[in-house]
Amino acid sequence: MINEETDRLLERFISQIRTLNLNVDQLLKAQNKTYDDLLNDHKAIAEKNIKSEFILMEVVKDQKLEATEEEINDFVKNLGDENLANRLLSTDEKWYVKGVIEKNKAIEYLKSLVVFKESAKEEKAAESKEEINEEK
Repeated sequence: MINEETDRLLERFISQIRTLNLNVDQLLKAQNKTYDDLLNDHKAIAEKNIKSEFILMEVVKDQKLEATEEEINDFVKNLGDENLANRLLSTDEKWYVKGVIEKNKAIEYLKSLVVFKESAKEEKAAESKEEINEEK
């Protein structure tokens, strides 16, 4: 799984480099890197991507964050491409859209659990102010 993700990331990277009319070997030389370095960098990214995928899938399962048919249809309609929408709504592709929606729900759920430092500082300051007022 990690090797497949690494290959996918490398292919995309090399394609982007070629789109910019750059040579991969020259780029590596300019960065003082080898192809093995490039491979290892992308392997580390692939590992993080896969770990993130598994974590999000567990959150989806644990929190029962399923995508409804209505959400799937709305998501596809909002893409603005009728041909793409028809393809994505076919039974073979629908699982992909469902997964995207569910992972987005998992991310929103996780974001809702985060307490930002500034908010925490403001709450603490307000509590201190209340305590001072109560002492008076």
